[in-house]
Amino acid sequence: MSSHAVADELQSLLVEVIDLSLSSKQAHWVLGRSRLEPLSAELDDLAADAWEWAGAVGARLVGMGVPPDGRAGTVAGQVRRTSFPVGFVDAAEAVAPIVGRLNELIEECPRRIAVLGESDPVSESLLIDMVVGLVKHRWMLGSQEPGASARVDVAARRPRAVRG
Repeated sequence: MSSHAVADELQSLLVEVIDLSLSSKQAHWVLGRSRLEPLSAELDDLAADAWEWAGAVGARLVGMGVPPDGRAGTVAGQVRRTSFPVGFVDAAEAVAPIVGRLNELIEECPRRIAVLGESDPVSESLLIDMVVGLVKHRWMLGSQEPGASARVDVAARRPRAVRG
């Protein structure tokens, strides 16, 4: 994989984790009357972790000599999902879209890890560390979803070349 392709993959990831951070913070703010302290704290923790991941991805791009683009317009223009609901929401309405985003990121990680690992072990390591946090937050928030399983089996989808 060329360094340009690695940078494109990291830029895409940057947009996704910035969106995750913003959406998690929005969910934290709009829990309304059903604001449950543990759920609110978990959403706030996720927002902070996602922001740290965005910083790490942005720093990796800079280290590669590529300017990261985390501007609001770029994130809004490249995000592939609908925005978080407007107004106060109950716990289920807050959790469902965030868990959906976590699932998408987690499901994409094995492919990204395999692709980046072929030519950029530093980025591969960054992504492996990130997936650990994503799975943790998915488990924590998934336990808040009525009737939903909080278990995500990332290992079952992991390519053979990736060991963890």
